[in-house]
Amino acid sequence: MKKRSTPNLDEHLQVLNQMREVGTDDFFYTRLRGRLQHTSSPPGWVLPFKPVWVLGLLLILLAVNGYVLRQEQKEKRYETTYTIQEFAQLYDQTISTTY
Repeated sequence: MKKRSTPNLDEHLQVLNQMREVGTDDFFYTRLRGRLQHTSSPPGWVLPFKPVWVLGLLLILLAVNGYVLRQEQKEKRYETTYTIQEFAQLYDQTISTTY
């Protein structure tokens, strides 16, 4: 096998060989693991509103909606429908038909 080497590559390899492993403080990984577990633990409730408030708001909206619908039904009961002849009689207009 032919060895391929250049002066630039040899220089970089010598620098890598001279490097030494860097140590850490005592209990570094224990503290790091504790911080990661603390930040990665899910909070108690993710949504901005609690379910109790959402359900309460929905019940209020349903009650208001029911009230509005009942009011519309009451108004429809009191509405009377007129035929064209009745409408003409109300305004003293006569419709003459040739038949």
